[in-house]
Amino acid sequence: LEVGRCVDEFLDVNAPRAIKIALDSGAGDHVAGRDQVGAKSIRPSTGSRRGQHLIATNGDRIENQGESALHMLEPGGEGIKSVFQLADVTRALYSVSLICDAGCELYFAATEAVITKGGKVIARFAREGGLYSFEMEVKPDAGEESPFVGPDAKR
Repeated sequence: LEVGRCVDEFLDVNAPRAIKIALDSGAGDHVAGRDQVGAKSIRPSTGSRRGQHLIATNGDRIENQGESALHMLEPGGEGIKSVFQLADVTRALYSVSLICDAGCELYFAATEAVITKGGKVIARFAREGGLYSFEMEVKPDAGEESPFVGPDAKR
């Protein structure tokens, strides 16, 4: 997870859109649908080049359609860069294990989950029913790699 003030790069009126992401303790990678990330930010991933699939919780195989590096901006502030594996999913998922592997900590409470890094709050996920989710403005940036990626997203 790379954090920084990046308000200026999110002022490009042609690019920003919103993505709603749910925390997922069972996801091995961050995953999103192609329609959630925008077509111009899509690139092949190691898994898509190999013809690998993601496995859904019901055991179904889901085609890996590539990856997308996104810059996301939480309201009021901090920017987060993450790489999502692309698949036919209805909800974008954030892998709890990848978040922890990036040196972050997650705290879960009845009303929210909080991601911190080095004692600093990075993001807050409101609890909606049984899911912890948040919505961020997003601008794709295919030019930079994020340190907050899974093994399939590395080149």
